[in-house]
Amino acid sequence: MDVERMGDEFKFSAGGDELVIDLETFEDIYFALPVNTTAFYRLLTEQVAKDDGQREVMVRMINAGGDMDGTLTALQEKVQAFGLD
Repeated sequence: MDVERMGDEFKFSAGGDELVIDLETFEDIYFALPVNTTAFYRLLTEQVAKDDGQREVMVRMINAGGDMDGTLTALQEKVQAFGLD
């Protein structure tokens, strides 16, 4: 999954899907890390995704790589690389 900053928003994308979140939500993710992959999955699908439609998109993007743990680990590294501290 890729993460791209677009001004005060961040776009998560994978497998033809994308989800755009605001800076405040991204900061919530950033400052929660690092966590185990199960907790990160729950954070993304239960807190970041605001409704069932967004949840479905997030789950598809997480599963697009075929290796959920690998995808979530790599995504944590990408999020932390933005260095918002």
